[in-house]
Amino acid sequence: MVLVAAKSATFILIYPMAHGQKFSFPNGEAVEPEPTSPRTPLGLLLVQLVSHISYAAFLLLTATYCLLVYLPFSYFGFIQHPLMGWLPAFVRWHGAIYLGVLVFLAGSLYAHPIPRRTRIPLVSFIALQAIIAVVTFARQSLASLPRDLSAYLWGLLGLFPLLWLAAIGAKPTEKDDLMAQGHRSPLDQLWAAALAGVSTAVAFGITSHRFPWITSTRELAHAIADVAAHVAIFSIVGMVLAFLCFLVSKSRNAAERFSILSSALACLLATIVIRSLVFPALSFDGIQAMLYAATFSAAVIALWKCSVAPPLVQLISSMMSRGSIYFVFCGLLLLLLLAWAIPVALQRTDWDFVLQRMAVIALWAATVLAVRWFLPSPKPWQKVVLSVLICASLLFVTVEAVGIRRGTTYASTFAEEAEGASRLDVSFSTASTIILRSFSPPENAAFFDFLRRNTNLGPEVKIAAAKPGLVENLVPSPGPKPNTFIFVIDSLRQDYVAPYNASVNFAPETAEFAADSFVFHNAFTRYAGTALSEPAIWVGAMLLHEQHLEAFRPLNHLQQLLETDGYQSYVSVDPILERILVPSPSLIRLDRDLKMWNDLDFVSTLHELESHLSRQTNPRPIFAYTQPQNVHTMTLERSRLSSSRREVSIHEIRRIDAAFGEFLAFLKERGLYDNSIIILTADHGESYGEYGRYGHADFLFPEIIRIPLIIHLPPQLRTKVQWDRLGLPSTPTSLRRSTISWITGQF
Repeated sequence: MVLVAAKSATFILIYPMAHGQKFSFPNGEAVEPEPTSPRTPLGLLLVQLVSHISYAAFLLLTATYCLLVYLPFSYFGFIQHPLMGWLPAFVRWHGAIYLGVLVFLAGSLYAHPIPRRTRIPLVSFIALQAIIAVVTFARQSLASLPRDLSAYLWGLLGLFPLLWLAAIGAKPTEKDDLMAQGHRSPLDQLWAAALAGVSTAVAFGITSHRFPWITSTRELAHAIADVAAHVAIFSIVGMVLAFLCFLVSKSRNAAERFSILSSALACLLATIVIRSLVFPALSFDGIQAMLYAATFSAAVIALWKCSVAPPLVQLISSMMSRGSIYFVFCGLLLLLLLAWAIPVALQRTDWDFVLQRMAVIALWAATVLAVRWFLPSPKPWQKVVLSVLICASLLFVTVEAVGIRRGTTYASTFAEEAEGASRLDVSFSTASTIILRSFSPPENAAFFDFLRRNTNLGPEVKIAAAKPGLVENLVPSPGPKPNTFIFVIDSLRQDYVAPYNASVNFAPETAEFAADSFVFHNAFTRYAGTALSEPAIWVGAMLLHEQHLEAFRPLNHLQQLLETDGYQSYVSVDPILERILVPSPSLIRLDRDLKMWNDLDFVSTLHELESHLSRQTNPRPIFAYTQPQNVHTMTLERSRLSSSRREVSIHEIRRIDAAFGEFLAFLKERGLYDNSIIILTADHGESYGEYGRYGHADFLFPEIIRIPLIIHLPPQLRTKVQWDRLGLPSTPTSLRRSTISWITGQF
């Protein structure tokens, strides 16, 4: 019933505008909508459109790759071990692809009549790009790009051909300029933006399967917050457009001036979005981030305005009449299709919602442009409905914003509503994140600024190799050694583990294990991301805040101790351990068959480990380490379960708990349990929507830095270990040989 009502409401608002409605212009003249005659054959229009989009996509991807190489966080996370399987092939064949898209672009340009004034600039553009493409192909420039400032500069330079192409392109006419459409009335801007917000909210609500099944007050609150957030954001943009329309309404060439101002506004908004939503996930900030965001936005907007939008408008106009019901039906159907496709296509390889949020915001902009272009001014009763909706939405968001600013329960209520649908409705997640981050208390901004100034050393900072300095004389410890199992569940929150939260009833095996072990209630991680926290585990100390120290191996104390004491090691070698571990005959790799590091599953790893232990015949002590990704942000995001991140996390913890219990039973059956040190911990936590935060890596808050730490010791060792009342291990002053010696009490 709700689904029918939602569809009907949108149709009732849109249909009368599209059916038999006249367009109004500033001079009061009214004209019936008529089809636009095609000025160019459809085939040529399509070729021109595809060639420009292909060339732009190639250069934007190249510029993005250069930036990822420059940034320490993204270089090791996305370049060295790419999440997209096609990325290595793109780098390897970059020069050939460059030549291909350039030939395609040149052919489409020369298929059209070329004005005399643009012939020389156009020939110069093609010739210079051809030279660059040949050099790139011959030297494999992208594959050998250095990790320094030059990568950043090449990324910026890679965007300028788009600006050049836009500058020499034909000036779009008013009919072909989407930015100039809808300048007829300032209030039309506001109403069109609000209608676009309603349409977007309904489309994503339907495709996420939330709106059709509203059966509780909480779900109704989610739906209200969803629509209000979208309408409020879209209406604010509409108000700015209305103001710009008012400024130029009395001037000559009002449409052209409005197009320029609205394009500048689009560039500014795109810069803010990239700077505030994308770059934080890559640990990129400062003047360089702002310059790159502005250049990227200017290139995209300029190319869209001058090279992509004109053929697109002609192509659509040649197939159907503006304002026709067929046009509106196709637009709504396309919106529903894209709302469904964005999470399906991007969630598996996304990081911290970056790709999905960019796609959503691009769809927002396209929806606003389409509504302003497709539909004429609304009828009086529609204006009243939209005005009431705008006022109610702005009032709702204002009340929530006051709560966020003051830190009252309003903030947590809105964050809970956003989180409840975030996994399913990425548009709602994006809207709520924009609102929540825009009104965060001022002390948070100061805290983030402090972190940015004092962390994330770049590749330009050269760090000399450090001496191990673990002990004065590292020798094997005498006597038998205990088996040691370290299980680091990536992103496992402390409050989702039974000993730390009495309401947790979905991990009985872990609770039983904790009853027989030491539970540290004040365990914290120093880092919010695996790239720093996992190496720190192997060092056993705080590290310089640089992504993957180049001179790390001398600091790898844990592996030195294992080699010294003759352990047989079984390790899930993820991309980080690939760089920091020294190859050794005593190290057996687990999970060799996995193609992607984020497919590490605790259940399958434990089964493989059991198989290895069953076959081990040598008497050497056992060491095992794995860092499964069951509750990592990407695993939660790509889950096929139609649930929130919290519910998916609980589902995975149930699986982890059951497998862990089976493994403990295996150790007891083999007589290994009472001679084993078993550590269950995490490298950091995870945000599930608190104040609009999702994921980890780019913020430090309680749900991120508080981690579980449960240690089981063999009975004969329990009387020899000390810990202070804060729950942190106290290192004996008499430690002289190794950490293994201290753990076993042999010092």
